[in-house]
Amino acid sequence: MIWILGGTSEAVELAKAIKRDDYMVTVTTYAGLEQLKGCNGIVSKMGLEGMVVFIEENSVETVVDMSHPFAYEATENSTEASRRSGVKHIRYVRESSKEQFGKQFSSLEELKRYISAVSGNCLLYTSPSPRDRTR
Repeated sequence: MIWILGGTSEAVELAKAIKRDDYMVTVTTYAGLEQLKGCNGIVSKMGLEGMVVFIEENSVETVVDMSHPFAYEATENSTEASRRSGVKHIRYVRESSKEQFGKQFSSLEELKRYISAVSGNCLLYTSPSPRDRTR
C-alpha cells in the first residue's frame, strides 16, 4: 500500500490521479478530508509510534510525505517511522517551498519595516529555530 500524508493541494491532486485501490491519504482535519471526496482518505493525527503501527497494520510499502512545508514534526516522524519499518519514504516539497524558509530580524523595528512592505500573507514564528520547541 501507498500511504500519502496529506496537507497540501498537491496531495489532493495526487490522490485523485491514482489509478489503484491500495493507497490511503491521511489528513489532520475534516476540512482536509472534504477535499478528498471520492478518494481513500481518513482524518488521523499520529505521532511517531502511531505512524510505525499504521505502516505495519496497513502493510505500507511506500510513504509519500506531502504534508505542509511547515509541518516539520510530521516530516521528521514519517521519515523515522519509514526507517524503522524498512519502507520507502518520499518527501514532496513544492517548487516554491524549496527556497530557504524564513528571514531573521534583529529587532522588532526591523520586523515592522519588513512586514509593512510585504504584500500577501506572512507567518510569524518567534522561536529561535523551528526545531527548538518546548515539549
